[in-house]
Amino acid sequence: MAATYDLISSQEFTGNSNTCVFNSFSGYTDLVIQGNFTVSGAGYDIYARFNNDTSASYEGLAGTNTMSGTFDNTAFGLHTGISLIGAYNSPTNNTILPVHFELNIPEYSNSSYRKNGTATFSYIANLSDNRSNTGWMAWHWRNTSAITTISILSTSGGNFTGTINLYGILAGNA
Repeated sequence: MAATYDLISSQEFTGNSNTCVFNSFSGYTDLVIQGNFTVSGAGYDIYARFNNDTSASYEGLAGTNTMSGTFDNTAFGLHTGISLIGAYNSPTNNTILPVHFELNIPEYSNSSYRKNGTATFSYIANLSDNRSNTGWMAWHWRNTSAITTISILSTSGGNFTGTINLYGILAGNA
């Protein structure tokens, strides 16, 4: 029987709040976080942290991007979060732009080894440009702790409106 993902939690991400925290997901084997929202304002970025770890222990290992230049601000080297959307092009005239990301977190509860997974994203950086940014990357968290808290954060002036969903496969269904 094929395992299916169940919706564990859904949170609104608004301009009044720049953080979503998920901390109730025990009993699942693998997790997926999906974000669908719009952003307006100057510059924006979205990233993930595990267990409130603010050390430089997150790494983007490889990736692709349909635009020229670097993949995103954590493509190589260690940082303080996994960059899910790293767009610093300012939307013109506070235009509303669509954003989507997906973060895959396999075997999050294992405490024997460091965590690895994948992330995909898509967004439009400027409506006057006919291209959108799409890509994927493998990520690595240099910590062996079981993941008990996942935070999705924004650190810039963009105003976000939308939903972030957490899905998981029940341990008995894997």
